[in-house]
Amino acid sequence: MDRSMFIEKLSKLKKVLSVTGKEYGSIVLKSDKLLFIRGHKSTYERIPVSELFALYNHGPHINNAIAKTYISGRVQSPAVSIVNAIRNGGTSVNSVLKKIKPSEKKVSDTSSKLTKDGTVVKSQDNFDFSQLEKLDFRATGNLDEEVLSGTGFYFIRLKLSSSLPIRYRKRFDEQGHRIIYIGKAEGQTLADRLDQELLHTSAGTFFRSIGAVLEKTPIPGHLRSSKRKYNYEFSESDTSWIINWLSNNIDVAVVAHSSDFNIENTIIAYHAPILNHTGNPRKCAELILDRARCRRIASGLE
Repeated sequence: MDRSMFIEKLSKLKKVLSVTGKEYGSIVLKSDKLLFIRGHKSTYERIPVSELFALYNHGPHINNAIAKTYISGRVQSPAVSIVNAIRNGGTSVNSVLKKIKPSEKKVSDTSSKLTKDGTVVKSQDNFDFSQLEKLDFRATGNLDEEVLSGTGFYFIRLKLSSSLPIRYRKRFDEQGHRIIYIGKAEGQTLADRLDQELLHTSAGTFFRSIGAVLEKTPIPGHLRSSKRKYNYEFSESDTSWIINWLSNNIDVAVVAHSSDFNIENTIIAYHAPILNHTGNPRKCAELILDRARCRRIASGLE
């Protein structure tokens, strides 16, 4: 994105929220500075547009520590939220997140949870959304064994040296980060869930999706008499190829969680990863078409 388009997008911002629920509102672009009001304060703070643009050009993964090298003054956190808002199409959170009050972003045993329709009800959850700003991506063999032994969420990221097929690259670049899938391990350990998704120990949504993206063809007609047309499988050789591709091209971050898993949709909606379909406000059209084609082949219709 060039500077003129960046400025145009800045001019359309009115309010952004950080992942942890802090609000930066009354945003206005004045000359070469962006003005905003923090939380419930009444005075404007300023960030030079040139500094915001430099932070944007750092890359898709930014945090307050990185922002300190670009942003002067004590406005690193709002700068990160504003730049992330530009990457996410106008807001640092999606329409679902905007329905939650800032005080409800870190849910306590007396606060609330998010339901699928965006309403808020009482919950015993205690998920700290600030964890999403400091995900620790590693090769699967180096993940924390203690975290893997419990339930939680996992984040699959494409390595910097890796890429998706060309027809997916525009959508991938538009999302502004390299996370390609977010999933949950509820009722099973993260270790078992990742084995399912990355080693195909049993049927997994992500494995089917990445196989379709990588242009692998399911076994023709093997679901012809099955009622579960979504659970298509690839040949043994293609399955081995996909497993090998994943081992060389992705890193994973895991976050322990054992309470209310309805927040999965909130997390997915915030990042809108290219290979997530359910709960994603920016579903990938190419993925929808490729998965549908795989189902037709597996059903013997093509």
